[in-house]
Amino acid sequence: MKHCCRLFACSLLFLASCGREDPAGQIVGRDPSGGADSIGVVSADEARRWLTYQYLIDEPGRAPEMVHALITSGWHTVNPEANALGVLSVFLGRLGAVHPDVLDAWAQAAAGPGATDEARMVFGYAVWDADPAGAPDRVGRIAGALPEDEAAALLAMTEGEPVDLGDLVPDTPGVLDFWWAAFMADGDTRWVDLVLGLIPPPEMSVEEAGLDDPQRLETARAAVWSLASNAAQHPRVMAHVRARLDGAGGDWPTVAEIIRMGEAEAAGNPPVLP
Repeated sequence: MKHCCRLFACSLLFLASCGREDPAGQIVGRDPSGGADSIGVVSADEARRWLTYQYLIDEPGRAPEMVHALITSGWHTVNPEANALGVLSVFLGRLGAVHPDVLDAWAQAAAGPGATDEARMVFGYAVWDADPAGAPDRVGRIAGALPEDEAAALLAMTEGEPVDLGDLVPDTPGVLDFWWAAFMADGDTRWVDLVLGLIPPPEMSVEEAGLDDPQRLETARAAVWSLASNAAQHPRVMAHVRARLDGAGGDWPTVAEIIRMGEAEAAGNPPVLP
């Protein structure tokens, strides 16, 4: 399974090197009042908010215009090491699995003339991840709109069966981004529990927790930071982390500190929920 997880990560990293980017900020789309394959024009700020709180906003049908706004604004190039397109693909794959009724429309929009090649690669991966059985037709349509080399890469990337996100081995901090993307798509706190699973209980020694391994320690530290940050931004995460601390009888100092940091961050910058 660890080998499969590495293949999964490599496939998603490949997305970051694919496509031809439109000039940053240039919105190239069809009239928002057009047909099912049209791409509307929205601001990058609105698109980021849609991505962060999709589990509350619940507008999966708007994915094509939101992804278009993110990509044409250069959102995915701000931190090249963050693999933003890979994380976005996981988010969309999870969102599509929860809302399979939108997958045909996603494929149609991605294959349309207004989509960027980056968006086509992202949606190609997502419709396969969400519904492998129905993927051949959808992915084929999207691949037909891509340059030959990128079409071949998409078809190769979407062969076989997707890896279950719950089975990913958190051997790098990047895996945490996939789990948080899944949470933002469906709001399920099982993804929060996977991140919490990297925080050892107080009775566990450093060696037992594997934190004598520098890479595992780096991932655990990233988990602490991400839990505090997301608890500040998402009341559902904060409530779940508090419940887990209560379930441990309050004796989980690292989690107590996560709550304290999250509360302090939320007090200074309160989240504006949908």
